[in-house]
Amino acid sequence: MASIQDVLATLAEKEAELQGQLSAIRTAISALGGSVASAAPAAPAAAPAVAKAAPVVAKAAPTGAKRGRKPKSALVAAAVAAPVAKPAKVAKAAKETKTGKGGRPPKEVTLVDQYADAKSWNQKVVWALSKAEKLTADQITEHLHKFETSYEFAALKTMVSSTASTLAKKGGINAVRNGRGFEYSLKG
Repeated sequence: MASIQDVLATLAEKEAELQGQLSAIRTAISALGGSVASAAPAAPAAAPAVAKAAPVVAKAAPTGAKRGRKPKSALVAAAVAAPVAKPAKVAKAAKETKTGKGGRPPKEVTLVDQYADAKSWNQKVVWALSKAEKLTADQITEHLHKFETSYEFAALKTMVSSTASTLAKKGGINAVRNGRGFEYSLKG
């Protein structure tokens, strides 16, 4: 049978736990704009005097979760639960001067006469396209691989595909779907 000291110690622990929960509830009420005074309890009853009571150790309330995120405090939970008003959407004005895809002006491409004059990958891809009517990324890569021997074919194909795709998106060259890939051609 438990002694009176053990029972009092258990009750004191439970009281400390309940005081912590009450404090969290008061914080949440005040955060939501309520009155903490309306939630205040009546004066607590005096505890019976006990000689040499055991020290009280406050324990955290079990949450049931063993791993994962820590539980949110009542204040954070109340703030998350409150709905937030979204600003009204403003209609965008039509842009008359822009003609490229996505409302951007078309990308200016510079056509060079010789491969040696091409300084950027954009110019190199456009130079390869100027040698034929329509080319796929593989065909452009084959043309450029003759001049770019320091690159492996797969790495060069990645750069050519990326450059051609970007030029097509910005309106610098035409791209037409052909199976799983695209056929690229110069505009005009």
